[in-house]
Amino acid sequence: MQAVSLGTNRAQNGAFVTPPIQCDGTKTVTVSFTAATNKLVGSVQYRIGVTNNGADISEDFLRSFDNIQSSLEGECPWKHSGSVSRTHTFTVTNGQRIMMKVYSSGGGTPCHLELADFTYTVE
Repeated sequence: MQAVSLGTNRAQNGAFVTPPIQCDGTKTVTVSFTAATNKLVGSVQYRIGVTNNGADISEDFLRSFDNIQSSLEGECPWKHSGSVSRTHTFTVTNGQRIMMKVYSSGGGTPCHLELADFTYTVE
């Protein structure tokens, strides 16, 4: 399980990055995960996508939503306790990574998003 910190300050919120994807040519990657929060929040928004090939993963890199290319935005609404599952598909080339960055519309601090069963399949 991976925990990603949440808050309403987008730059300070947590990000999750996979190791570089190793593949020949251009491939399709399907990403799936189950997510839940450690406390009741209004909703959790996220952006997920791929990074540039060979991107240097630094603290500054992780702070910017702009470093997520070919991205999709989503919401995991938790009005009550529980979890939600999501699946996204991207096109990648060798060396790119999947990156996810999150923020919350409420709930105060500290709280975090818990990602379980985070998997990605290269086809």
